[in-house]
Amino acid sequence: MTKNALPPYCRLSVPNTCQAWEIPLEVVTPLYGGGAQMRRVDDQTPVRVPSIRGQLRFWWRVLYGGTYGAAQALYRRERDLFGGLGAKSMEVVSSRLTLEVRDLEPSTAG
Repeated sequence: MTKNALPPYCRLSVPNTCQAWEIPLEVVTPLYGGGAQMRRVDDQTPVRVPSIRGQLRFWWRVLYGGTYGAAQALYRRERDLFGGLGAKSMEVVSSRLTLEVRDLEPSTAG
């Protein structure tokens, strides 16, 4: 393996077609969501997509950060996956992830 090359289990390929996963989750502890206004719970969107994307980004860094030899390589790959500012001034790179939160049901447990 060449220097800075990733081991096979760390390589993330980008398929030509989209892959979709539907992951049903159940919250088992209190969930305090936020909205556009600070310190106000938004009853319509207590779980926001940007927050989920931020958590995924954080855990991606935890899992894959050590596999990149240089911080710039890590930053480029992270930007390619999660979006961010590009290499050129004022260039914006869109995220490859599309997330959706739906079917939120309030807990009936007391």
